[in-house]
Amino acid sequence: MPRHLEDTLIGSIYGSRNIDKILIEKAGIYMEISYFDGKNVKGNPARTIGPKTVFHYTSPNNFMSIFKDNKLWFSDCQFMNDKSEYVYIKKVFLKAIKGANIEVNTEKNERFIDYLLPPYNNIRIERQKKGLIVKNCIKIKRYYLLCTSLKRDSHSLWCYYSKNNHYQGYNFGINTEKFINSMRGILPNEGCKITYGKVIYDEEEQVRQIKDEIIRLSNKYDIDSTGKGNTSDESWIDSFQDDLADFISDRCMFFKNPAFKHEDEFRFIIEAPYKKSDFADEMSKDFFNFHIGPSGLIVPHLEIPFAKEAISGVTISPMMEQETARQGVENFFICNNDIENIEVQFSKIDLRY
Repeated sequence: MPRHLEDTLIGSIYGSRNIDKILIEKAGIYMEISYFDGKNVKGNPARTIGPKTVFHYTSPNNFMSIFKDNKLWFSDCQFMNDKSEYVYIKKVFLKAIKGANIEVNTEKNERFIDYLLPPYNNIRIERQKKGLIVKNCIKIKRYYLLCTSLKRDSHSLWCYYSKNNHYQGYNFGINTEKFINSMRGILPNEGCKITYGKVIYDEEEQVRQIKDEIIRLSNKYDIDSTGKGNTSDESWIDSFQDDLADFISDRCMFFKNPAFKHEDEFRFIIEAPYKKSDFADEMSKDFFNFHIGPSGLIVPHLEIPFAKEAISGVTISPMMEQETARQGVENFFICNNDIENIEVQFSKIDLRY
């Protein structure tokens, strides 16, 4: 591994990178929008790309709340049902480095990935470039997720909304392009970043992507199998770790445990400030709120307004009284949102109980 693992870089994060200025970064220069296509992250695409429609499953109470307030909740990733959110990629990294033709030292590799992807509650030091000047800054951020699925009618996802042996849930279609475009005009240009894309569950593919990137960067910076650069100039150390940290950070929310493969998830991620007071403008502070999760946890979330035109239909879970349920949804939309002629479908899954 790179030489800095031998030094005090990880042990003393503030002093070891020769920080020119300690800066709590409250805002960036502009809002970035990126798309993860399963292999590469495409920054600020000229047009919205990805599947035309994705589906958000939710409970009856949340369904009504979403459309009464015309807001979607992006929940903090630390409070999702998968406890390995954010940190799962560390296990993948340790497997990938074994196949990257670099000397394996388990203890150093574990310290290295902890440096590249710090504990979620900790701050992160990142390099900031302005012209030819490079300064290190402290960045405080959280990941807020809106989880959707590529499946319109999934028995596994309906099961999350079963109660007393009955399914009680709805999903609604979201037009990806219209939804992303609506967020462009709502979220602040400073301090937020949006990334959206399909989740990868195949562990072999996850390992391959990280291994290939380690090999690519090793060749780029002329690093030998012992983790040392073959030049006397050690400027490659920061460049190598920064490039690899960016690669890991871009994928940490899109690599998931294969046990959740049945969800076939497509997610929208907002990278935003840690505290309400750190939002760049007063209006954005209204996005920040809390709710009580299913297990009684107090969950931070962002409430993001959305364009009604982004909703492309509703599906009702199995075993609900179909015609009565349809009339309820249609009347609710007409009375509360002035949304008419929305397509209401029923699950095609036949269940007795």
